[in-house]
Amino acid sequence: MFLFCQFSLPMVKSLFWWTVADLR
Repeated sequence: MFLFCQFSLPMVKSLFWWTVADLR
């Protein structure tokens, strides 16, 4: 579970920034 969080958190963060950059 810890490994999953460690791996998925950066992915979600980058996906979020991709969306923000796309909206600009």
